[in-house]
Amino acid sequence: MYRYSSILILALLVCSCLRGQDTLDPVAYDSDENLECSEKEQCFQSGEKVTYVVYYNWGFLWVSAGEVTFSVEENHKGYHLVCDGSSYSSYDWFFNVDNRYESFIDKETFLPFLSIRDVHEGNYQKYEEVEYDRSNNIAWTRRAKKREDPLNTTKSEIDRCVHDLVSIIYYARSSPWRGNTQVGYEIPVDLFFGKEQYDLALTYRSHDPEKKIKKLGVYDVLQFSPELIEGELFSEGDEMNIWVTNDANKLPVLIESPLSVGKVKVVLKEYEGLKYELKAKVK
Repeated sequence: MYRYSSILILALLVCSCLRGQDTLDPVAYDSDENLECSEKEQCFQSGEKVTYVVYYNWGFLWVSAGEVTFSVEENHKGYHLVCDGSSYSSYDWFFNVDNRYESFIDKETFLPFLSIRDVHEGNYQKYEEVEYDRSNNIAWTRRAKKREDPLNTTKSEIDRCVHDLVSIIYYARSSPWRGNTQVGYEIPVDLFFGKEQYDLALTYRSHDPEKKIKKLGVYDVLQFSPELIEGELFSEGDEMNIWVTNDANKLPVLIESPLSVGKVKVVLKEYEGLKYELKAKVK
């Protein structure tokens, strides 16, 4: 059973959500797959650190449940991307969360060569490493309940351009879609998660030159909507909305989504080390 019961996981889905259970149709990208892997306009740099507050809603009451921080550091092989999510102590009585997601990506393609997931949610724990063999299109998944436990290894076939749950965020931010403002335009990306590959799509919805963001001010933003998979978190017909800055950073500032029970908002709290000046702030 996937542990999507944590509302903090939504912050990991800033630029992606599972659309369906089928693997990617290889015909759709076969001739241009190398281009799909590498074409991008990098909008982040080493030293970037961005923190979000996660709010959960019961009826008319919004509660600040926790925070998620994304950070980027450069190393000799590429970039080390880290996402740390934890619940506030005042929320622990309901559901305690302390999760860490790591992605080690190639500097040229942004594709991961190693992913690490260390999950602690209530009484549930999971440790997972995924090593990507790009030359043979294979992912080796090693799992255990705890990091120190013996690892169980499985082998999965993957497409050449597949991402993990963290790398996909930075790739989507850097994708060369920014010149296309036609409503309905989609960004397709492959995701490998939970020993399976999924077909993703992020759809452009609208441009709002004056979007008010809680405690931050007014921003010039673009709105996107990922299709959601019906199941533990989402019901049929649910729609998540994501607003990103309409500047070179393409920084997510707000996410709003329904859940099977209640609603959630993920709001930008603070940032540092952005590659570009945040020109999208209007006031």
